[in-house]
Amino acid sequence: SGCANSCAHHHWADIGLFGLVRRVGDQPAPHYALVLGGGTDATPLGTRIAEIPARRVGIAVRRVLSSYLAERSESESFSQFVGRQAPGQWATRLADLSAGYAGNQDVFRDAGSDEVFAVKTGGPAPGTPKGDC
Repeated sequence: SGCANSCAHHHWADIGLFGLVRRVGDQPAPHYALVLGGGTDATPLGTRIAEIPARRVGIAVRRVLSSYLAERSESESFSQFVGRQAPGQWATRLADLSAGYAGNQDVFRDAGSDEVFAVKTGGPAPGTPKGDC
């Protein structure tokens, strides 16, 4: 979700992502928070699992899906699988993606961009109706 109003879509999704900025040294670095397990009857909102550099978030999602395909019980839904995992388990599985910043300039580039990331403030994008996501 890149929505300035959040709209909580990432908290209701099986796999949710929302953008954030972390400082690495004194430089801003684009990251995504990974939220898992939303939308289930028992837990309608997902759990924030990890903060992943933007360029590594695709690896994180593939790793989550690969774990599901390899470890699920027969006929177990994704929501059920995530629900029976301890949040610490996911943090451990993804820890290497949130580490290793030293000398890695990719951490300062957003997904799909070769430019160094910079925080920009201002109003909504041109053509965006007020209050919409």
